[in-house]
Amino acid sequence: FQIPTFKGDVLVWPEFWDLFTVAVHDNKMYSPVEKLVHLKGHFDGEAARSIRDLTTTADNYETAVKILKERFGKEKLRQESGEGVRFSTQNAATP
Repeated sequence: FQIPTFKGDVLVWPEFWDLFTVAVHDNKMYSPVEKLVHLKGHFDGEAARSIRDLTTTADNYETAVKILKERFGKEKLRQESGEGVRFSTQNAATP
């Protein structure tokens, strides 16, 4: 399977993180530096900006994961964002 590019949509984060976890995060064959290279390689837009200042070192892999989970992985953000999507869809469907 292919890991998609994550651009910062909190509604897409759970799927992205699950796929990344299976392919890279839990893969014992990758060092932390390699994991960070893979992580940065699958990011674009807001997501890429959130960790762009981290140098590619072993110590920064866990730092990057923490930043990303705090930024995109909060359940409350997904619920609020999902409500906005539903509201926009309902308004668009109303004549």
